[in-house]
Amino acid sequence: MKQPSRLNRYISYLFYQVINIIAPIILLPFLTRVLGPEKLGIVNFYDGLGQTFITICSAGVLVVATREMSNYSNEESRKSEVSSIFKFHLISTILGIGVLIIYTILSYTNIDPTLLFCAALMVFLSAFKFEYIFQGLNKFGFLAKRSLVIRILFVLSVLFFVKSPNDYKVYFIILTCTSLLYSIISLIFSYNHIYFFKFFNLGIVINGLQKSFKVSISNILTGIYSNLDILILVKFVSLREVGIYVLGIKLVKFFSGIINSFSVSEYPTMSKLYFEGSIQTLHSTFRNIYLFILILTIPIAILFSIYSSFIVTVISGTSFSESSVILKLASSIIIFSTLNTILINQLAIFHKDIYILIYGALALIAGVLILYFLINLKGILGAAVSVLSIEILCNIYLMIAVFKICKISFNLFQYIKVTFIGLFSFLSLFYVSKFFIFNQILSISFTSLVGLMIYYLLLDKFSVPVKQFITKQFWIKN
Repeated sequence: MKQPSRLNRYISYLFYQVINIIAPIILLPFLTRVLGPEKLGIVNFYDGLGQTFITICSAGVLVVATREMSNYSNEESRKSEVSSIFKFHLISTILGIGVLIIYTILSYTNIDPTLLFCAALMVFLSAFKFEYIFQGLNKFGFLAKRSLVIRILFVLSVLFFVKSPNDYKVYFIILTCTSLLYSIISLIFSYNHIYFFKFFNLGIVINGLQKSFKVSISNILTGIYSNLDILILVKFVSLREVGIYVLGIKLVKFFSGIINSFSVSEYPTMSKLYFEGSIQTLHSTFRNIYLFILILTIPIAILFSIYSSFIVTVISGTSFSESSVILKLASSIIIFSTLNTILINQLAIFHKDIYILIYGALALIAGVLILYFLINLKGILGAAVSVLSIEILCNIYLMIAVFKICKISFNLFQYIKVTFIGLFSFLSLFYVSKFFIFNQILSISFTSLVGLMIYYLLLDKFSVPVKQFITKQFWIKN
């Protein structure tokens, strides 16, 4: 099977991610003004619950099943293995819904039955999206087309039906309906790649468990951690402050998702290299991707930090002005979150799932300790600092694991050099523009465009191999 080029894979998956991310970004200014901080905090709380259990119930499925789908040597074996993982996923999802309902009822007061039911339904429908099938087959174009249709319907529906703060339930029902559409389309187009009911027995489920359980437990732990900040914040601060915090963090996560498109689009192809025994090529590809993401994310994080107030004001108006501090504190998460994804993928490719499990445990334990301490001490500011600290801690662990297991070394001096060049390039222009350019748009344009030119020129001057990432060979070669 001929593989699409790196550029084709990246653009297709980037388009898929941008579609998923651009819809919330388009709607965010509208929702912040129509729903307000309190109602936005409520829907984000239930959405956070649902997303937490989706991650938990996914149980390593995306990583492990995508890896299995990347093995082209035996079609029937691949179909059988992926089917067993799906059936394990389905059962774990049904059990997870029960836990979600019981946990919510026991842990929180004034539960909204409608929103809780919608959150549970989204968890159930997540088992039928089959992202791993299309990713494993490098069909990122299909994912993008599917998402485009559904997101257009989603945005139009919200703009038409959500008119006041009292429509917050309507918004959440529309959000649930998008999950239903995703699942219906996926069921139709994945029929030839999976057995839905054939061999549905305990042995098949156990096989799926054996394939996935280490990554599964890690996903359960990281799934709890992924929304732990919001779940803990609800206990310590008002819903308005939760809404303020969510806006800043969501902006960071939106852009992390966009940049992660590159590493995710490379994962099936890198898995294929492993199955073919091309380990040296795999190592070289990993190093290139890791350095490319580092060079790409540092300018974005710096610009997010220095222009946080402007970004928040444009998106949500003055009622969310406090979110700019959250965005400033959390902007560096963009760097470490995307690098961590690449490192986890590398461990998964080498079937070192035990180290992914340790990563999940580290994230959750550190998350509970740091978040509880800093949120209790500094509220939403403490939450932002906590999340960044945890990502840095996990990045250090994952780099050590990849170095030890996959025999890949990291040039730490080079990474420090890239960071200092980025800070010099953008901060110097930022302070210059404050004194000589009084129009905000012109100031941002000047700092961003001229800063990027200086940044890349200095990288080349100080022997960082930046030119290789703009060559035809890097983007067109499979």
